[in-house]
Amino acid sequence: MSNPQIRVPKAVILEPFYDEWRYKDNANAHVRDVVGEDLKLARCPRLDPVHGYINEFAAVRQFRSMSDYGLVFINSHGGIHTFLGESEGSGCIQTEEPAHDTDWNHPGGKYRADILQERLIVWMPNSTTRSYVITPRFIEHYIAFDRAIVLNSACYGLSDIQAVTPLYKAFVKTAGAAVYIGFTGKVGIVWGGNWVKAFSAAMAGGQTVSEAFITASAKVGPFDPSSPGQPE
Repeated sequence: MSNPQIRVPKAVILEPFYDEWRYKDNANAHVRDVVGEDLKLARCPRLDPVHGYINEFAAVRQFRSMSDYGLVFINSHGGIHTFLGESEGSGCIQTEEPAHDTDWNHPGGKYRADILQERLIVWMPNSTTRSYVITPRFIEHYIAFDRAIVLNSACYGLSDIQAVTPLYKAFVKTAGAAVYIGFTGKVGIVWGGNWVKAFSAAMAGGQTVSEAFITASAKVGPFDPSSPGQPE
């Protein structure tokens, strides 16, 4: 794992399910609260400012602006989406931004082109809830990093290596991230959150990416004992 210098001295922390995770387990990591200020202090003036977005405010617009940052922390749910004409599913990142028919199901809707091109998909966990999901095609189309460091804690963020369009490849090969860290499968909220918290805190303390990775894995464990996912 490389240890690049952050070229763009700004960080963003995207936590779409902040309230849900706080409700389920109060000890779970909320990166913005736990290390946001420490990141700023540790890297200042090199890392200024640190922006944090939670719940529905960690929306499509904020994901689209990831190019503006040199350090990107995504603390969210993830899933697998199989594009039309492909046989292997690709990892994707869920948001809590509500999906409205007027945004995508009518000519002129602001997300219509993204839905048609499968850059966004609509997630419908039940009959009353619909929200947007970020796919690798979204990353390929909108994001151009200057060798950013990206941590994606969503499930399946690194489990789609056989896919035509894997999520990690969209971040690294197309969007230009210098480092991308994701999980190889499903991870539990508590274990995954604690690993992210440990990694983020180590980065905030001045450790390199490689050092922070080793620290988090030593403190929390190299893999989730209740799930197949592990960070890589």
